[in-house]
Amino acid sequence: MSLKQLELILLGMMAFVLPSLETPKTLFWVLYVVTFLVRMHREERLWRLPESTVVRVLWGMLLASLASTLINWPIENGFKGVFDVLKYACLFMCIYAGGYSEKDLRNIAYTIIAGVVAGLSFGLLEVVSNVNERLQFHSAGVVTQSAIYLGMVIILTLGFILRCRDLSMPVRGLLVVALAVMAVALAYMGSRGSMLAVAAAVAVIVLVNLRWRVVAAVLIGTVVVSVASYFVIKAAPQNVLNEGHYERLSVERFHKADSERVEAWKVSLARLAVGDSVVWGIGPKNFRSINPSDLGIDSAFYERAGVIHHAHNLFLNALVETGIVGFALLLGFYFLIVARLYRQWREAADGGPGWTWYAGLGGMLVPVIAGSFNAPFSQEHAMLAMMLMAMMYVTEPGRPKQSG
Repeated sequence: MSLKQLELILLGMMAFVLPSLETPKTLFWVLYVVTFLVRMHREERLWRLPESTVVRVLWGMLLASLASTLINWPIENGFKGVFDVLKYACLFMCIYAGGYSEKDLRNIAYTIIAGVVAGLSFGLLEVVSNVNERLQFHSAGVVTQSAIYLGMVIILTLGFILRCRDLSMPVRGLLVVALAVMAVALAYMGSRGSMLAVAAAVAVIVLVNLRWRVVAAVLIGTVVVSVASYFVIKAAPQNVLNEGHYERLSVERFHKADSERVEAWKVSLARLAVGDSVVWGIGPKNFRSINPSDLGIDSAFYERAGVIHHAHNLFLNALVETGIVGFALLLGFYFLIVARLYRQWREAADGGPGWTWYAGLGGMLVPVIAGSFNAPFSQEHAMLAMMLMAMMYVTEPGRPKQSG
């Protein structure tokens, strides 16, 4: 077995356990990065890795996170924020420089999809056995973060179904079933931001294709999933759909969540108005250190929860925690991703861009839209997003099809 094969196995194993198992996920990440670096050293490429603007921006994000931590030291979470950026930045850069074939990337994508199906099965088991009240991934965070993770994989799977014409019928059938299961699970989770993000991504897919077969397939699939979600929820056992679930989907709960979100935004703007941390921020993962009463804000959310973990907005959170420097780098990174997506779409051969374009679209659009209302760009869904965007970024524009 070559180092590259071992490297891909470790990446696949990390991708499989990413949403569900905390310690194995970190272990496989470390082993993957170390194996990658050893291979680069043996191939005498360690100091000659491909350079590009997007890689420089990622290095800038990592250094900005480190600088913000050191400037605000000591902070409650120490270097956890820096390590978080390191994990997802390394994944993008390793895939970017790894020289993987389309077949390699496709196998990794299969493990991502399989890991989500396994994670949903484990999450459902926890709900049925009353271990957990909500359907969510065991390691990917609370239901809103789990929904972001799930939304990205839905778009990835849809890209496989629409663009991989060389799939065998059994594989295509399994992917269709997996897509339906994931869509129903997303509806069950009830995260409005993630559902809006997936709907926006599907709308983009329809617009870039504009062929009646694709439009019809998407519309029919949407209707089928909607009807299936309704009957699944209606027929679910009482211990699966308990009172807490109905309360979470109620109008009152939505209003409560919206009020909490607005409170977090007010706290963020008030902290920025202080003006003592505009350039470098207050430190990554240090939002929880903010006490609204110190800013003259009477927050019922803070009084009830005892802490506000983040700004409930991806970009506002980056601005507060890493300042103008980190915020500008994050915007620059997304600008480069959008530019790459647009270029690949414009230069694609007849039939449209390949499945990795859909992967990159989901990795970019779902966290941005859903993150505008809730979770910051961090942890498992950030690692997955970077993997998907890197798969898109290394694909040459104009490639007519992506078959193994």
